[in-house]
Amino acid sequence: GIPSIDLSFSQSLGPYGVYHSIYDSYTWIESQVDPDYKYHTTMAKILTFVITDFSDKQLLPMSLTDLGSALEQYVDTIEKKDHKHKLDLTPLRKSSHKFHEAA
Repeated sequence: GIPSIDLSFSQSLGPYGVYHSIYDSYTWIESQVDPDYKYHTTMAKILTFVITDFSDKQLLPMSLTDLGSALEQYVDTIEKKDHKHKLDLTPLRKSSHKFHEAA
């Protein structure tokens, strides 16, 4: 696993339909979303704090046990959603289980 972070602010209004479209632009942000860039500035401050905090640590707070658990849950989710292709997930299931046990 690769440690990563994804932070965002949302209004819980569901998908807004502009993300990654031709309308997702600085003009739209300035006129509709964050005219004074208050949210963007706040997020930059939060990320600066988090990155600075992580850079001072000798070890990143990453739990391989939690990762192993998540991998097994992902395999379960794929299996439950795969109604069309009927993928053989046996090798993936064995590998994720082996990883989880070793963690």
